[in-house]
Amino acid sequence: MLPSDQYLNQISDSNEEQTKKIFEQQGFKALKLDRKNKTRKTDFLMDNQKLGRFICEVKTIFSAGTGKNIYNKKPIRHVSTLKTDITNDDGMFEYDSLSKIQDILEDAQRQYKELVKYQPEYENLPFVVALFLDELADSFDMIPRDIFGFNLISAIIKLEKNHEIKEEAIRLSKDELKEIIGKKDMSKFPPPSLKWKVLMNNKGENKISCELLHPYIKD
Repeated sequence: MLPSDQYLNQISDSNEEQTKKIFEQQGFKALKLDRKNKTRKTDFLMDNQKLGRFICEVKTIFSAGTGKNIYNKKPIRHVSTLKTDITNDDGMFEYDSLSKIQDILEDAQRQYKELVKYQPEYENLPFVVALFLDELADSFDMIPRDIFGFNLISAIIKLEKNHEIKEEAIRLSKDELKEIIGKKDMSKFPPPSLKWKVLMNNKGENKISCELLHPYIKD
């Protein structure tokens, strides 16, 4: 089983706060829209007087799906790096992360619809979903270019650490990598980085410029 709901909510709140701070560092004002009232609105209005505005929803996915133990028919359990009670009796996991992402994005689009229903002034603003994915649930690169047909989602983004370092490591030979690891010398690599990996919806109704999502890596 996964940790308590309280712990998972803390992680979700932390991811929202991290997203907010990153855009604030880029000169945006992050206005909180979801006030935990009766309606389920999206999280933020990101507003930059020079660059523009967009709506942002932050979604955290903790597991890649669920399934029953095939040996002893135990109750449903999660496929997640947060699962603390994995044993040899757990059997084969049912991996369904892409379907899980699709469900989450469908929920995000419903929240956006709820927002513009009550605040129609936001209807023509781009809508961006920031995804925070468990390592076992990270099927970001498999998401179709039309984002499952969710035409109200302008783009989806996820944080990627040290993209340039990874790109440089791919170009090196095994012997070169072994030497670097042995000497613990990172001088040949670019500095650490944290950027948004961006997937634009090629059929999204409200287009968004990548410049609003700086610093970014376009997929």
